[in-house]
Amino acid sequence: MLLVGCTGESSSDSDEEDIDGLENPIDPVDNGTDSPTVEIIEIVGSEFCDDTNNIHCMLPFPSGAFLDVDESRDTGYSLSIDGEAIPDTRSSVSDNMVILDRLDGFSPSTQIFTAFDEVPNITGMASQFDIGISTMDGHGSILLNMETGEKVHHWIELDARSQEDEETIIFLRTIEGLNHNTPYAVGFRDLVNEDGEAIVPSDGFRALRDGNETDSEGIEVQRGAYEGVFNKLEDAGFERSSLQSAWWFHTASTESILEDILIMRDDAEQRLGDDGIGCHISDVEEDFGNDGTSLRLIRGSKFCSLAWLKLFVSTVPSFLFTIICVAIASGGLFLLSY
Repeated sequence: MLLVGCTGESSSDSDEEDIDGLENPIDPVDNGTDSPTVEIIEIVGSEFCDDTNNIHCMLPFPSGAFLDVDESRDTGYSLSIDGEAIPDTRSSVSDNMVILDRLDGFSPSTQIFTAFDEVPNITGMASQFDIGISTMDGHGSILLNMETGEKVHHWIELDARSQEDEETIIFLRTIEGLNHNTPYAVGFRDLVNEDGEAIVPSDGFRALRDGNETDSEGIEVQRGAYEGVFNKLEDAGFERSSLQSAWWFHTASTESILEDILIMRDDAEQRLGDDGIGCHISDVEEDFGNDGTSLRLIRGSKFCSLAWLKLFVSTVPSFLFTIICVAIASGGLFLLSY
């Protein structure tokens, strides 16, 4: 569904859908009259930004604009954020974020946000005290699981640290992590400013929504993907014409998220050998407390504490420091949570 738009490749089916979807398609038959002039919208952008929002290079976030099609990965994507897109600090110039680019999607716990030229009045939208209304008909925002069609509960808030001379970030906050390896769509509608006037969409997004041609390759390459987003949002009750901002993203796979910690585990097991750490584990209780905060409770002999300490001092590489300290501090009662 999304791959055509992300790769920039075309097919006969997608071409027909694009033509049929235009509000005022041009008759390809030459009837002897002058054809209407097609206005091409100029979009200010760059090859490393998401040109659907000109306020900042990386808005909206997270965005499928920063996903490259990669059939070798579990999700079918590789995360790719150019260093030029990342704000520089006073002490250094930003470079590609290798720690993120190794992933095959965005974190399921990612922050979700965008900005408009004016500060939206979020009165009546879901807050952290009435999250339930976020999935009701008529709400001004949506976070949609594009696989299942499920609306995800969330709340909306404005950036409390905003400055008077800067656009204000609007956050969409979730109450729990999103599903792994799953496409999501975000949408905003019916937003007004403090004077009650409708918030104006960005030129890039409006061109995608209304089917207007642009001079931006960054916009045009996303057009196919956005058609899928608009269709899913309309199925969920968000009419295309009402949208002031919308975008999609894909979360990373479990394998990609856990890759580093699994490498650490395998390396530690190899260093330990068949004899292990030399202590006795007497009991393992899964989902300790049944409250969703701890993975398991591990009980063992007190000798395990000394064994862990010996392991830490003489064998284990430094990347296991935090985990081992938790085990040692428990004095034989190991509460491991991740």
